[in-house]
Amino acid sequence: MYEEKNVCSERIITILAITVASLTSFALLKSTHYIVKYQEDSGINAISRNIGFIVIALGIEYMSPPVIFVLGKIIDYLTITFF
Repeated sequence: MYEEKNVCSERIITILAITVASLTSFALLKSTHYIVKYQEDSGINAISRNIGFIVIALGIEYMSPPVIFVLGKIIDYLTITFF
């Protein structure tokens, strides 16, 4: 009984978090022309570099677990084979 209530409240919190993130993203994207109007070229360049850094960090985050797994298997194989 307790677990069902906990799952329901977790779903509500998840739905609210997704809704808030979606609305915030929509508001930011919708107001970009106002932001660009007040930013100069150097400000836009800085924002672009920060976004690029975030995208690279996310890519590394997604790629690192499989690489670590494969390297672990290779090390295990070499350890068993040679020692």
